[in-house]
Amino acid sequence: MLRGNPRTLESALRYAASGNSPQVRAAAIGVLGTVGKDDPRVFQLLSEALLKSVTPFNPPLFTASGRALVELGDPRGVDVLEQAGKKLTSPRALPLLQQLLQQLKQKSQTATPKTPSD
Repeated sequence: MLRGNPRTLESALRYAASGNSPQVRAAAIGVLGTVGKDDPRVFQLLSEALLKSVTPFNPPLFTASGRALVELGDPRGVDVLEQAGKKLTSPRALPLLQQLLQQLKQKSQTATPKTPSD
């Protein structure tokens, strides 16, 4: 099981970083969307990866980071996707961006808010 395994999270963070090949980064970013829900580093990394993949347009990283943001389910991702849309110069990416925005908005609306435990 990937979720809850700290070694998986740390490996994915390492391989998602700049300097690795785009294919390796995209795969690691996909893993982060699944295992990184409770780690604040993940949202930041995914947001940066998405925004950097817009110009110049990098389809594998754009797709992987957008889908990972949706999987993460953090409502702040809506703002990140909207920022990406303002910078987007590739018309072929627009339908995917709109789909990701819609999915994340739906997921954010249906998510059960966490209550602080005492």
